[in-house]
Amino acid sequence: MNTIEIPVDRIRVDRHQNIRQKNYEDNAEKWNELKAQIKERGIIVPVIVGKPDADGNYPLIDGFRRMGVTAELVKEGAAIKAVPACIRDGNDAETLVDRLICGDGVPFDPLEQAAVIYKLRSYKWPDEEIAQKTGRSAQWVKRTRDLLDHHPEVIQAIKDGQIAASEVRRIQTKVGGDKQITAAVVDEAIAETVKKGGNKATKAASDLAIVQLQASGAIPPVVTPASRGRKPMTAKAKAAAAARKAKLEAAKKSPRNADLIQFFADCTDFLNSADRKEKARVHGLLEFVGTSWRIRYAPFKHEEEEEGKAE
Repeated sequence: MNTIEIPVDRIRVDRHQNIRQKNYEDNAEKWNELKAQIKERGIIVPVIVGKPDADGNYPLIDGFRRMGVTAELVKEGAAIKAVPACIRDGNDAETLVDRLICGDGVPFDPLEQAAVIYKLRSYKWPDEEIAQKTGRSAQWVKRTRDLLDHHPEVIQAIKDGQIAASEVRRIQTKVGGDKQITAAVVDEAIAETVKKGGNKATKAASDLAIVQLQASGAIPPVVTPASRGRKPMTAKAKAAAAARKAKLEAAKKSPRNADLIQFFADCTDFLNSADRKEKARVHGLLEFVGTSWRIRYAPFKHEEEEEGKAE
C-alpha cells in the first residue's frame, strides 16, 4: 500500500467501527503522551483508510487513537492540515483482518480479538480461513472466539481486569469445559481474592475455589481424563518378563545376596534411629557396599519395578 497525504477533514471516523472495548481518552497519561508526540513530530505511522466514498471521504480502518488526538490538536489550533495514510483495497472482511493484525498500534486484548473473529464468522469465514489470514492457528481462533460464549459475569470480570482471559480458559479446561461451572469458579476465585485484598484472581485462587466448591457440593468433582496406559504385553515380552523374574528370585536366594539384603535392611533401621554423627560414619561404609549392591541386585530390582509398571 502506498502512503499518501489525506486532509484531516476528509477522513471519516466512525467510532462504532472501532473494535476497542476501552475508551483511551479516559487514560489521560497515554492520551497526553501520544498527543505530545504528534504535536512535536506529527503522525509517524500512517493510518489505514478504505476507498473514498461518493463524497470523497475515506473511512478510517486503523488509527482511531491517532486521529482522535489529531482532531483534538486541530481544535486547539494546531496547524495540522493532512495526515499520512495508506488506502486499503479490500472488502469489509479483509478490513476486519487488518484491524485484528494492526490493532491501532496497540495489540487487541482477547475480548477485542474475539469480537473481530465473530464478525469475520458473520461473513461465512471458517476458522481455518481466519487462521490463515491472520497468521494464527485454527485452535487459537476457536479458543479466542469461545470467550464471548461465557456467562456475561465472566466476560465483565475479564473486561474489568479481575481475572485474565487465559485463566478463564484454564479453569474451563480443568472443569471439563462446562461454562456454568467455570462461571461459579471464577466468581468464587474473585471473591476470595478481594477478601484477601487482591485485585486480580490468580491460578492459586482459582484452584482453591475449585476445591472449596467441590467440598461444599456446589460443583461436581472434576473428572480428569484417564492417563494413557501402556500397550498390552506381547507373548514374547511376557516370556522375557517371566525369565527376569525367575532370575531375580534366584538372586535373592543366593546366600551372598541374602546377606547383603539383610545388611541393608539393618542399616536402614539403624539410620532411622541414629543421630547425625552416627549417620555420617555409616554413609562411607554404605557407599562402598553399595557398589556391590548395585552390581548384584539393583539391575534385577529395576527390572522387577519395570515389570510391575507394565502389568
